[in-house]
Amino acid sequence: MSKERAPKRKAAAPSIDATAVLSSLGIDAVPLTRGAVRELAERLRAEDVPVAALVPACVESHGQDACVALLYAGALAGQRPRAAHVGPLVTGGTEPVLFAALVGCAQGDKVGALLDAVESGRAPDDREALALFLATHLELASAAAGGPGPSPRLRTLLRRVARRQLDEEPGALVALAATALKDPDVLSVASPWMPDAQHAEYRKLGKELQRALEAPPEEALPETAPKLVSGLTVRRVAEKVGRNDPCPCGSGKKYKKCCEGKEAQSDIAGMSRAEYVARVAAKLSQEDLQVMRADDLERLDFAALAEPALVLVMRRLAAFARWPAAEHALAAMVDKKDLKESRDAYRCDLLASALAARAFDVAERIRGALDDAESMPPGDALSLELRRPTAKTLRRMEALANEGLAAEPKSDAFVELAYAVLDHYPALGILIARASLSAERPKDSNAMLGHIEDARDVLGLPPRDPSWDAFDELLDRDVSRRLADAEGGAQGEGERLAAEADALRHKVRSASEHIETLERKLRAQEQSFKDATAASARGAIIPAESEDAEQRKRMRTKLEELKALIAEGNRERADLRRQLAEASEELAPRADAPPPEAADDEDDEGLGEDVPEQEERDVLVPVFATAALKGIASAPPKVAREAVVLSAQLAAGEPAAWRGCKRLLAPSPPVWSARCGIRYRLLFRPGDGRLDVLELVARRELETVLKRY
Repeated sequence: MSKERAPKRKAAAPSIDATAVLSSLGIDAVPLTRGAVRELAERLRAEDVPVAALVPACVESHGQDACVALLYAGALAGQRPRAAHVGPLVTGGTEPVLFAALVGCAQGDKVGALLDAVESGRAPDDREALALFLATHLELASAAAGGPGPSPRLRTLLRRVARRQLDEEPGALVALAATALKDPDVLSVASPWMPDAQHAEYRKLGKELQRALEAPPEEALPETAPKLVSGLTVRRVAEKVGRNDPCPCGSGKKYKKCCEGKEAQSDIAGMSRAEYVARVAAKLSQEDLQVMRADDLERLDFAALAEPALVLVMRRLAAFARWPAAEHALAAMVDKKDLKESRDAYRCDLLASALAARAFDVAERIRGALDDAESMPPGDALSLELRRPTAKTLRRMEALANEGLAAEPKSDAFVELAYAVLDHYPALGILIARASLSAERPKDSNAMLGHIEDARDVLGLPPRDPSWDAFDELLDRDVSRRLADAEGGAQGEGERLAAEADALRHKVRSASEHIETLERKLRAQEQSFKDATAASARGAIIPAESEDAEQRKRMRTKLEELKALIAEGNRERADLRRQLAEASEELAPRADAPPPEAADDEDDEGLGEDVPEQEERDVLVPVFATAALKGIASAPPKVAREAVVLSAQLAAGEPAAWRGCKRLLAPSPPVWSARCGIRYRLLFRPGDGRLDVLELVARRELETVLKRY
């Protein structure tokens, strides 16, 4: 009887010291140029270096830019990059066409990797738009080759990104992707960005990106490296060295063959950027922190930052989904003494950001560190509990619902319940969210309507929930009631607010009626187009075929015009609804007779004179002083948001923003004051082409602060 031989075990690949290999390759000194990448590719080929094994260490130790150069060199050396390695690099600063070419030559699930990068929340809007544009064209190319059509996941993410307030370039890329996809619901949501997509520069960019997906990667590489912007003012670490001079490192090679491009730059001569960021964190201003890249924020010495700066850094890291670094910043925060807020307040702040980004594991870790579990908002606690429901979960939901019913309409309970359920059960969450809408809480309700639309995107439902119209009616009735109450005793400011609210209410109604008329015309036009197309297919053509084609072309043009008008109408109505909500909130305290102490806090009489009405004002550039940034960072979130929006409106010359401002005569030159809520004042000074935003102060501190001016 013959013995069966055991199969030979495959020899394990020898492990490599990735850090040492990357150092020997001088990966930091490789610019993204054709010559430099070719040279690196030759070394990889000659030394038989496995590129995929180096990627994690390269990203961690040398950053994404170095990793892009490594993957490009690997591709030229015959080692196509893995899609799972390329996708996350969209969050970096690589030129769009260069990144597109790298995606094109990758192997594996390229679309999945790009969509994972978008869902991670680590990329800014422009990079998410780039990833979605590339994913759209990859899926369309796959469908044309006989593969499956575009996935629901892609359509959902396009809709969610298209709902944001985007700049021109990301808006144009989203619109171009929606146009190529031809999904009616995606087109509807992306319609505000369609005008941007018509600009020649963005159409050209779209074509270049499509070409890069199909072209060999080497063709995309430039002769000279593109400049990267870090948000820091830069200058050379050492005196300039000629490319053909001996390298100052003492290697004996020419500078261009050794350390050219290797030196990072910083604000301080003789110090690299990494050293600068790590060592001088305490000297960084709020302005520096606001514009720093996520990579630089992660390198900061968190312990050296003051409390307001550390709050800003922690929130920005959370916005970039850099959760380990955000948790390290939180740890540095809670180690500080004499905090303005409790340690649990800062923990709950980051926990709420993690829940909003669906980073539930991060939220669980933060919850475990709370000193007092009861300090966590009930909605956040319920959201985490709904991940793994127990027999008690339904009773907790019932308790929140009972609390909301008992305290209508002022309670947060309905809002907390709606957000928690929307996180995990979007269909059920929509029903609860509809019940949370209240004319007494117009701003909260407007935000909730946005979350309802997000849930509809996830479910693949058509955009625009019916609750928008229902809320319009609620708000309209509430404003009518407040107007009636205000007419009895309103004087001066109250009468003005009542008149503004009434005018806005009529504008919202007119906008809604106009949109309904346009939608009826659109439906009729679409039906006519379908009938003409069907008749043409049956052979019942209008006398001349050219006339039929011309008629259909005119009908298509008319359809596009109607869609654009409806999109513009929806934007106008949304803006009017927001203004009406704000006017309603302003009107409420006067109609409901606030207590005398609140009125005293609001009174600025004697400090200055009202700013005269002007039909038109020049557009100014807002410039925030350090004191203003600190005041905004330390103010309650609602007040901080209002201060930023008000600054923009004042700089834009909006009459409604300037109305009610005062010119304070005690300082010389004068300072202007504008209300932020009831108890805060925004101090500013218009100048030659700029609006200097000086401070955001509490009303009770106003007279003391003015003495400094």
